[in-house]
Amino acid sequence: LVNSQLWARFSRNKFSLDSKPTIQVEFQTKTLHVDNKTIKSQTWDTAGQEMYRAVTNAYYRGVVGTMLVYDLTKRQ
Repeated sequence: LVNSQLWARFSRNKFSLDSKPTIQVEFQTKTLHVDNKTIKSQTWDTAGQEMYRAVTNAYYRGVVGTMLVYDLTKRQ
């Protein structure tokens, strides 16, 4: 759930203590302005459960960059 909270904060500038796990995939588009340039960012929040691995692998094709977020307190 922490991953989804970070994603929501970046993409929608929202934070909620009441959140639910991501089911399959959610995405948001955000326009950023950096050094007088406009950058269109499309961020995806994918489900971490093993049963969705085949679904999420299909979304990685054509990706320019990634950000991996995980919980250090969960060692499994």
